[in-house]
Amino acid sequence: EAKGHGTGRSVEGRNSLGEGSPVCIVEDTTTTGSSLMRAVELAEAEGLRVVQTITVVDRQEGATQMMSEKGYTLEALVTREELEG
Repeated sequence: EAKGHGTGRSVEGRNSLGEGSPVCIVEDTTTTGSSLMRAVELAEAEGLRVVQTITVVDRQEGATQMMSEKGYTLEALVTREELEG
């Protein structure tokens, strides 16, 4: 979604990327993956090619599975399980 700061665009830096440019979508925390999938769809609607999705924390509530079903691999830097030890 468009932010209330910066340029206010959904996809920042689009003018510096050519049509079909490969991009990585990074999310701070994922739960079900719906916000991440919306970001992927927005990037693709702008003519970009999403080649990677990363989350800092995967809360392990379905995001990895949902992204896989949509044809994407979600990589987590850490999972809820790892944080809870």
